[in-house]
Order: sequence, then structure tokens, then C-alpha cells
Amino acid sequence: MSGFGRMIGTRGVGAALVLLSAVMLAACGGSSSSSSSAASAVAQSSGAGSATASATASGTPSAITVSASGGCGTVPAVAPDDPTGVLRSLGSKYVAAYQGFRDYPLAKSPWENWKPAHKSGWNVQIVWQPLINSSTIGYLNGLEEELKASGKVATMQVQTMDSVTDVPQQLQEIQTAIQRKPDLLIIFPAVPNAVVPLIAQAAKVGIPTISEFQNTPSKYAVSVNQNFYLAQALPAGGVLGLMGGKGSVLEVHGIPGIQGEIDTVAAWAQVLSRCPNVKVAGKVFGEYTNTLAKSMVQQFIATHPAGVQGVFDAGVMGAGILGAFQQTGRTPPPLGDPGTTQGAIAYFHDHPSYRMVGTLTPRNEVGQDTGEVALRMLEGDGVKINTILSPTQPLVTKANLAQVYEPSFQEGSAVGVNPPPGHWLPNSYLDGFFVHKAS
Repeated sequence: MSGFGRMIGTRGVGAALVLLSAVMLAACGGSSSSSSSAASAVAQSSGAGSATASATASGTPSAITVSASGGCGTVPAVAPDDPTGVLRSLGSKYVAAYQGFRDYPLAKSPWENWKPAHKSGWNVQIVWQPLINSSTIGYLNGLEEELKASGKVATMQVQTMDSVTDVPQQLQEIQTAIQRKPDLLIIFPAVPNAVVPLIAQAAKVGIPTISEFQNTPSKYAVSVNQNFYLAQALPAGGVLGLMGGKGSVLEVHGIPGIQGEIDTVAAWAQVLSRCPNVKVAGKVFGEYTNTLAKSMVQQFIATHPAGVQGVFDAGVMGAGILGAFQQTGRTPPPLGDPGTTQGAIAYFHDHPSYRMVGTLTPRNEVGQDTGEVALRMLEGDGVKINTILSPTQPLVTKANLAQVYEPSFQEGSAVGVNPPPGHWLPNSYLDGFFVHKAS
């Protein structure tokens, strides 16, 4: 089968928010009046370009910073694993974006001098996770759009898993993709460790692999992702600040065993290590779907009548979590919500006394920028490193809620909310990862 895979309707929604490496936040006060929030700049430590919350006596985060030391609500600075100095050779701004990256050693890419056999008419094979939420759908939409718009991709075939837990099916799909002898393979792996042998197999016959939104521990892969450590630690730190550094939290996890879940557990543990007066009251798995997350949180609430003072969300499940508390007659506690959705933002807006910390993930743009990396590799620009991370973590607090919220947002909606275009992997930032700048 040749030609382009089917296009899936775009779910991303634009938001009027200007956040890059100098994000402006507010002190999320306990008052229902937004005028009581004092704006403060996010600290730029040697790591992040992003933030954590420092708790004041009132339990209000006054500024979100990454630091080598600090009290409850601050995010520990963790140096990236860069044993050969390949990251340091790119420059200080790149080292800052990799704060906390310890998934595997960063390495020089073996594709630095690679070019495909022909200058156009490329065959790109794509193997994807199930299209179960606005993120997996949006990423694929953006990727397909970018590759198609180049005019140089002649064949683009997409295979998706039936279930995110059916790893054998995805491995078989990758085998099929390799047998089609593509110029480039792009995968969104469910379990990155499981695909490493197949990535090596593809490399032996000259096929590079890009790993979308999952850090895959192979020197032959080029992983394109966000910094999961910061994406998880910053909202969690914000919640702990809102809690005043005491009480209990509920952790709503994703899918056991996948790299994103492993990174989430590590980030939350780092943040909680500075909070001796906070305990984890429970852990449930929502598998990144709002329906399951809602059900699991309802079960937790039913068996924990004392409640919790905060909730950590592994990502995109905020609307379901908030709905669970509402349907059981409870007021939701502060929520840390990476990849927040229209439903969570609507609840935040509609309940003026409520406080949460979310991050914005540009669904389509994530896919588009992965497509840009793919096209640069196919053009022979020469990628330098095995992992490319986005430089920013746009945060949503009470201070900038009005800039993010739109009247069309409805509570309960699982549709994603995008930051303004150009924040994920700007071309000027991407240039540093390649031997040659994009033509």
C-alpha cells in the first residue's frame, strides 16, 4: 500500500498565552479575587527555564524555581546524564533544557553524516500508539501534516496499536515497517526498551528511527520529546506549595512500566523528598484516559473518607480527576495537571476560589516539529545527538488563567489546550542539534 495515511480531525485548541523561557507566574493566593495575586518571574537556574513553587507561610507558591537546595515545594536540580559531553558541546541553553534528564546516557548520534539514497520521493513508515486521547491524535495529525506539506514524501503509511498494552502487536508492526524498506522510520513506542532491538535491526540496513514523545535508550534512535522531569516536577511542586507543605496527596499515574511513567515516578519522588510533612495517601492508574481516571479516583475517594490535600496527575487526566471529586460531593483539592485540557481549565475558571497548576502541550505542534526533525534528517542536515528535548514548560496558574481560558471550554472536556505556536521546538533552537542549519 502506498500513499498517505488517513488524516484524523484536529483536536488542538489555540490559547492566547505568551510563555517561553521567561514565564510569568502569580502567587496563587487563597482569596477568590484574582487581584490578590502578585505576578513574579520564573527563576532561570542552571537547569530549567521553568519552575517549582516555594511555599510561603500562607501555603501560597510565591515563585516557581529549580534549585540545588530548598524546602517543600521546590524542585531539586538534577544534572543530565552527559558522560561524553555531547550535550555540553551544544551550548548552555541546551544544558538548561535537559535539567533532570537521567533516562539513559546522552550520546552522539550515528546519523550525523547520514543521507538517504535519493533527494525526494521518500518512504516514511509510522508506527503509533492507539488514538485514545487528544494527545496521541494531535501528535499524529501534526506529523502527517508536516511530512505531506514538504512535497518530498511519496509514501507515508501509518500503523496503530489496538491497545496500549499490546506491545507484541506494536513490535510486529515495526517489523512490517522495516520490511517495507523505508528511508526513515518514526515510532511512538508504548514501551521504549522493548523496541531497542528492532531499532538496531533497522540501523543495520541503514534506516534511522525517530522516537516520538518517548525517550528510547538506543544510540540509533533520535528521541524527540519534552523534558518529563520538569513536566512532572513543576506542577507537583506547585501543588505542594498550595498545600503549604503539609497534608497528603493522591497520585494518579499513567501506564505501569512505560518510560513516561518511570520518569513521572522519579520526578514526583524527587519533589516529595523535600516534604517531610507530606505523605502519599494512595496511587491509582488512569492510563492517560479521563474515563478510567475518573473511575479509579472515585474508588479511592470511597475508601478514603478523610480526603487528600492535593493531587498529582501524570498527564491529560485532569478533567476526569476533577469530575470524580465533583460527583462524590467533594471539593477538589489543588491539582497538578501536565498537558491540561479544556475541561480542567473550564473548572479552574468557573470556580474562582480553586487553585491548580497545569502545563500546556501543543498537540499538533509536537507532531509537526517531529516532522521537521525527520525532514532535516532526510535532507542530510546531520543530527548530532540521540535525544532532542523541548526547551520550555508553559505553566498555567491563576495569574494567566484569563489568557488561557476561552468561553467555548466546557467542564469535563478532554480536548487539549495549546500554547501559542513556536514554543515547542523553534527552528532557531532546532538548528543547534544539526550540523547544517535548515535550508
